[in-house]
Amino acid sequence: MRKFIPRAALIVVALAGVARADFVTFSDGTFSNSDWSITNVYSTGFVGTPPTGGQVAAGGNPGSYRRVDHLQFTSTLISYHMREGAVYTPSVQGAVTSMDFEIDVMAIINLNGINVAVGLAIEQNGHYYMGPGTENALGEWIRYSVHIEQQQFTDIPQTGAQPDFSSSGGPIRLGFYCANDNTGVFASRAVGLDNWYIRIADDTPGCPADFDGDGTVDFFDYDAFVACFEGGACPPGKTADFDGDGSVDFFDYDAFVVAFETPC
Repeated sequence: MRKFIPRAALIVVALAGVARADFVTFSDGTFSNSDWSITNVYSTGFVGTPPTGGQVAAGGNPGSYRRVDHLQFTSTLISYHMREGAVYTPSVQGAVTSMDFEIDVMAIINLNGINVAVGLAIEQNGHYYMGPGTENALGEWIRYSVHIEQQQFTDIPQTGAQPDFSSSGGPIRLGFYCANDNTGVFASRAVGLDNWYIRIADDTPGCPADFDGDGTVDFFDYDAFVACFEGGACPPGKTADFDGDGSVDFFDYDAFVVAFETPC
């Protein structure tokens, strides 16, 4: 038997929400020079001038952004740009199940409509890995986003190695790469980058009280549970039978309150 719970009586309790702990995020929309460095460069041909990267104060999406120049080179050139302090440690924070990467990209100098490819770069135990990338030949900002599994990372040079996402894996440094191939043509290219964002999903159990599944425990979860409990729509995959005993009653409401007030 369902018991009606007045929503107004739940507000005080619902404000005690807590954050869920099954993912970790890293982001940067400023790109201060002190926070970024080119830590590795890979090339298969002539490089007249080493790759450069630095903050540009205006013209980003919005505000400041990072400009990367690959100058006077032939063949393949890859530069790895790593964010200071952006490190994920699986042995402490949990095994990695996947990574979501987003970044804004704008062409500044391109060749024959082809610009620098950009993607997520990670470093672990001295090895650099590249996730799937994108190219933007337009002089305007576009948003690139990609979901990445462990097996989608490629090490350069290609040896077949893959990062270790298990709980025994070493610390993972995070950044982005810029890559292009001039196919023997001596040329330069440049790209702008803004709003770098990484979300790492780990195997830490989620919070049962995150009833709406948005990654945060707050009043919206309480409201969603009460609506479900009272016979309304339930979030996908959820039921009001919170204690799993096969019936919906006040014990489910009580169990949800306990879960809601317990930090995950």
